[in-house]
Amino acid sequence: MDNKSSRRVLLGLGVVVIVAVVCALYVRVYVRGGVFDVRETELLNEVACTKEAQICPDGSSVGRVGKMCEFSTCPVNEVTPVPPVVDVTLPSNDATLGKKIQMIGVSLTPLKVLEDSRCPLDVQCIQAGTVRLLVTIESVDQPAKQVILTLQKPFISGNKEITLVSVLPAPVSTQSAEDRKYIFNFTVLPIEVVMFTGILSGTVTVGPLCPVEILGKPCLPTPEQYAAQTLLLYKTDQKAQSKTIVPDATGTFELVLPVGEYHLSLSRGESGPGGAAGLPTTLLITKDTVSKITINIDTGIR
Repeated sequence: MDNKSSRRVLLGLGVVVIVAVVCALYVRVYVRGGVFDVRETELLNEVACTKEAQICPDGSSVGRVGKMCEFSTCPVNEVTPVPPVVDVTLPSNDATLGKKIQMIGVSLTPLKVLEDSRCPLDVQCIQAGTVRLLVTIESVDQPAKQVILTLQKPFISGNKEITLVSVLPAPVSTQSAEDRKYIFNFTVLPIEVVMFTGILSGTVTVGPLCPVEILGKPCLPTPEQYAAQTLLLYKTDQKAQSKTIVPDATGTFELVLPVGEYHLSLSRGESGPGGAAGLPTTLLITKDTVSKITINIDTGIR
């Protein structure tokens, strides 16, 4: 083979090698490393999620999806909420309009709110206002009658004191009285428990103390002489619960007593020499008043 033929062979082999290299580079760059390697990309990015299921409010279930394996969103359904069960049982001394309640021998039935001038919670008022309520009162010893009770003002019916203690709900400016579902709270107390009181104020004089009194030098009782003039006081129907009254150093005394009729006497005896004129006597103590009495003790000195 001459030199010319050898060059042709070498040139052909070089062309083949170049074509092979170019093809290899094309496959590497444009197929293996390029956008066409779809399956490899999917395998690299694919995540296997666990198979838990989440139960949705409507009863359906959803599984985990996505790269973060989060639960799918539950379907949205319009669900009407069920209101909670509320215990509306009222205490025995609470009542609503038209509801009768029984309290220690007295029946109360609220009939109508005549006035609700209480200051609304969201308003500043000059006066607090009040509530006036028309009520039917019944008891075993009195026939049924309709009366008007005013908030926190006692009402006397027979031997009971009835008070409208509170009214709910408190008013607000955006709600009319007609829209309020009133709850009224009452107290009923026997008069004996109420303990209305009055004051007994007394002055004791003791004399004469000297057979002959000198002008400008009166004979005055000593504190011991006043203290010796003890008095006995008790309710006319409760003699066993008597109270002993001892005048002070000036001959006066003052007591706060439950209302009622009282018997007052000198502890050591009847009136006359050495006694007290006008004793024994009966006193009437009335609510929030002062009953005054003067007791003249006769020593019998002449």
